[in-house]
Amino acid sequence: MSAAASKQQVAVLDQQELIIAAQQEVIEKQQMTTEQLQVTCDNLRATIKELAATVLKQQATIGKQQTTAGKQQATADRQLATAKTQQATIKEQQATTDKQLATIKEQQATTDSLQATIKGLAATMEQQKATRKQRQSTTYMQEATIKEQKATNVKQQVTTDKQ
Repeated sequence: MSAAASKQQVAVLDQQELIIAAQQEVIEKQQMTTEQLQVTCDNLRATIKELAATVLKQQATIGKQQTTAGKQQATADRQLATAKTQQATIKEQQATTDKQLATIKEQQATTDSLQATIKGLAATMEQQKATRKQRQSTTYMQEATIKEQKATNVKQQVTTDKQ
């Protein structure tokens, strides 16, 4: 194997190491984004639970107020409308949470795929390093054989000259 080919192979390996480093950086950023989305989802869940508790309390209050006089009926109707609005808000927030969870799952799948690619590239690099070492070893053996052959040729030439 020529020195140029060896240099080229080393350059390819160096380039692959840079690609792997870039992919690992992308994975780390995606994992940070995933963690941030998870925190957002957890916060939304807590808000949803609080809103649900508020809605239940308001609905209980509405039920009590409906047993009272006509003046309180108007107030109860307004509170019921508010509770329905809050329920709609809860449903919207739940839909948002579900979308964010789907996004997290997609990002995790992408992360897993990138990690598998990195492992494959690392294995390929190791195989290429081993192949390069084998080729270098073969080159050294060939050079030693050539030196031995030259020495034999010189001995034969000396022998021939003596004859």
